[in-house]
Amino acid sequence: MSSKRPGSGRVPVLPGLVLCSATAGELGDLPGVTIGIGLCDALIGMTRSVLPLNPDFVVFVGTAGALPGSGLQIGQVICASSVRLGDAALALGLGYVPTPAGVHTGVAIEGLAYVDVVTNLSITSDPDLAVRHAQTAEVEHMEAYAVAHACHSRRINWACILGIANVVGPDAHAEWTANHVGCEAAARDVARRCHRPGSLIPRPPP
Repeated sequence: MSSKRPGSGRVPVLPGLVLCSATAGELGDLPGVTIGIGLCDALIGMTRSVLPLNPDFVVFVGTAGALPGSGLQIGQVICASSVRLGDAALALGLGYVPTPAGVHTGVAIEGLAYVDVVTNLSITSDPDLAVRHAQTAEVEHMEAYAVAHACHSRRINWACILGIANVVGPDAHAEWTANHVGCEAAARDVARRCHRPGSLIPRPPP
């Protein structure tokens, strides 16, 4: 398969491993697939552009926010242990769902903190709501659940490599704006070694 520029086509890093990201900027100089921003667009992107490649592994690269009390630092690179679907009404005890969405388990990356991630439809700016989300996760990320859910549907091993660009709360956007470029680069550096033997540690599906 011929090489293509980031975001322009369906290019696995190696046979069997597909690299993806929400935007071409996050992919940088890495070959891979862009799937879109946010839960809905990312799920469509996974279905249209990643799953047809029949990968053995899917590795997502991006940036994320650390929830209060996580102990994670801006600039740190982590990988997702579990990913759950979050909702403000549920977190605040103001709503319910008849059948809760599943929690999906990712692939560990050698040398990285392995943490729980929540995907919400919107980015959390309220500090009290951030504390509520922190009861079930350490990191907030907008596309992780789409990646995990699509891969789970095909029993494909997946990993999310995320550079921590901000702390979730009222200052998150300013922090992300100041830090995302460096955090994206740090996440890409980790992604470059994912094909090495022993770097990816599969976990059994839940």
